[in-house]
Amino acid sequence: NNKNLENPPMEYGLSVKMKIKAAQLPTQSHIVCSIIYENIDNTYWKSAPLRYFLHSSEEQNFFFKMDLPTIEQNATLKVYLWNPEKEHIELRDIEISLFDKKG
Repeated sequence: NNKNLENPPMEYGLSVKMKIKAAQLPTQSHIVCSIIYENIDNTYWKSAPLRYFLHSSEEQNFFFKMDLPTIEQNATLKVYLWNPEKEHIELRDIEISLFDKKG
């Protein structure tokens, strides 16, 4: 059971909306979306560095949208903040939406 996860067709979209505040502008933190397929050693993931979206240490509205491949029933979808430097970041009013791009 092998999936080509390097260049899959993008059939879905995911949007992440939240309020975010950081004591200092984050340097290494990312919003990550991953799809973990059962019984397959490979994981599909995409990330977006927060430094591309934040412009001050004040609370800001954050919105990010990404395309995703087919998500099968036995797959797990995860959306999370990857914060390897343990930067102080506050998130609130988080909204995550998954939608079918085919309409």
